[in-house]
Amino acid sequence: MDALVSLIIPVYKVEAYLERCVRSVLAQTYQNLEIILVDDGSPDRCGEICDRFAQEDPRVRVYHKANGGLSDARNCGVEHAHGAFISFIDSDDYVAPNYVEYLFDLLMKYRADISCCCMVKTTENTSAYGINHSIPNEQLLTGKEACRALFGNLYDVLVTAAGNLYKREIAQKYPFPVGRKHEDEATTCKFYYAADRVAVGNQCLYAYYQN
Repeated sequence: MDALVSLIIPVYKVEAYLERCVRSVLAQTYQNLEIILVDDGSPDRCGEICDRFAQEDPRVRVYHKANGGLSDARNCGVEHAHGAFISFIDSDDYVAPNYVEYLFDLLMKYRADISCCCMVKTTENTSAYGINHSIPNEQLLTGKEACRALFGNLYDVLVTAAGNLYKREIAQKYPFPVGRKHEDEATTCKFYYAADRVAVGNQCLYAYYQN
């Protein structure tokens, strides 16, 4: 059986986009998922929408908490995750149906600790997923090489916490800094430094919605 993958989705004031995000996750070709929705004290109908999804699909788990910001919500999700691997998805973004399968296959193929795909920026409800031709089809880096690549042509691919798949123990080791802007830049470098192997693919499977 394929390993359990935990998808952590922080939720705050995204009533117009939340259903699109969660539907994209429920449609994954990789089925052994734990979908963790963290309602970060959202003042709109997001909490109700989260609870409805939990009633529709047993893979969805919802946690309601007082507002603490994106980092605090992600940390809450990591704390409650049971999967061997973790991926972060922002609730106004969405992913291709083979997003998890692709990242998981990269991990297994290269026996990596972290796998990464590319993002496509979009302002539409549908995204033209494709290939990032500026980087190789697949490449394997050491953790230290991935840290150095943050200063090169892989910055856009590696710097965000979303769009990657991590071994759970790495995500647990370095919580996101609460109350800090650009929390990804403060954290992803630590994730890579803790990894022995980082597999990077050029498939654009994460839609980064320009909200």
